[in-house]
Order: sequence, then C-alpha cells, then structure tokens
Amino acid sequence: MQPTALALELIEQARPMLGGIARVLSPQHIFDPTASSRVFRLAAPDFMLTLFADLLTRLRAEAPSVAIEWTAPREPTLLDVAEGQIDIAIVPAELRWPFGVTGESVGALGWRCFGRKGHAAFRDWGPATWARWPHLVVRVGDSLTSPVNGAAAAAGLERTIAGWVPNFSAVAPILAGSDLLATLVTVAMNETVHAYRLDSREVPFPLPPLPHAMVWCGGRNRDPGLTWLRDRLRPIVTRNFHN
Repeated sequence: MQPTALALELIEQARPMLGGIARVLSPQHIFDPTASSRVFRLAAPDFMLTLFADLLTRLRAEAPSVAIEWTAPREPTLLDVAEGQIDIAIVPAELRWPFGVTGESVGALGWRCFGRKGHAAFRDWGPATWARWPHLVVRVGDSLTSPVNGAAAAAGLERTIAGWVPNFSAVAPILAGSDLLATLVTVAMNETVHAYRLDSREVPFPLPPLPHAMVWCGGRNRDPGLTWLRDRLRPIVTRNFHN
C-alpha cells in the first residue's frame, strides 16, 4: 500500500516539527571538547574563507578531534537548519526564518563597487557612470530581493547585468580581465583586490549595510556542543562585520 501524494506532503511538512521534538526530548550529554570527535556542519558564503580558517585554528587548539564541515548556502539552507542538518548558518538577517529557527545578529556588511585597475568608469565616477557600465552579479538565490537593485531603483537608476556567477570567488578573475563592474559587500573582496589588481569606489548612491545573523535550530538550544561552537564562532564573525 503506497501513501497518497497528500500524505507525502503532510509528512514533509511535519519533518521539522517532529525532528525538533525528538531533539528536545533526547537526553543532553556533557560536551567535552578535548575528548569529542564530533563533526559540526556550518553553512556560510564563500567570502568567509578567512573567518573559517580562523575558526579552524581556534578549534584545533581547543578540540583537536572536532571537525567542521563548511557547506555553501543554498535555497533550502534555513530548512536544513530547522531540521538540524546544518548546525549553524550565517545568512542575511532579512531572510524569512521558518518555524524552529532562532538566531542572533552578528552585524552588517558595507558595500563597494569593484572593477579592474585603470577602469575608465573610475575616471568619471558617479551614479550615471555606475548605471552605464555592465555589471557582474553573484547569484545568491531568489529568497532575498537584491538590496543593490532596490537602492538603485530608489535613486532612479537601473544597472545592466552582463552575467551571473555562482559564488564570490569567481568575481575577481572575471573583473580583472574585463570592463565589468561589481557592487559587492566589502568583505567578499578583501582577499582578492590586491591579488588581481582590482580597484574600487564607494557606491554612488545610498545603499545601507546588509545585516547578517547567525542562526541555528531552536530545538537544540540545550545542546552543549552547539553552545560551545557558537561561543567560539561569534567573536570571529562579529569582528569582521560592522555593528
């Protein structure tokens, strides 16, 4: 006997709630970082490479057998957090959090416009120039309306998008070999500006910083291992974000 399509849909909708109940009712154990071999899963954008390296350095000193698996954010990341498949995620705070997800602010990221060294746009920089040159954009999903597009529209501007890339690490080499511009959060380019001889300018219209949050499954608030990990990740993230 096979379940109906409706039954399968109800099961899928109930999974986060049932998973949360199971975790709340499960016994809580003392977490000893010096003896644990636990593997934690962290979802964060690829521009957090340096932050991840700092976290690994600290954890290796305190918990030599603990491991961190870094995964790229994707559309259902917050559902993965709600179900406990992802332990902690760093996401834009404006995303709609599903039931069972809780978190805290870690600050906001400012913006700059990037292009190759000697780009003609930077000799006559302003709103009209920004709109005239084609742009490269990082595709981060459809759950968040582009803050850049929204702020540009409020300033009476519209950008021409020449291409999209799947991650931030792809931006610098493309900018270095083209006349494209990219408007990105500044931390995304910190490690590559000098390596690829890029230049940058302030965004020529009002564009508020993008707030971010550290989120986790609310049903796991009593998990001592996750509390320990959050306490070590928090200072590393917040010192790279503006508060």
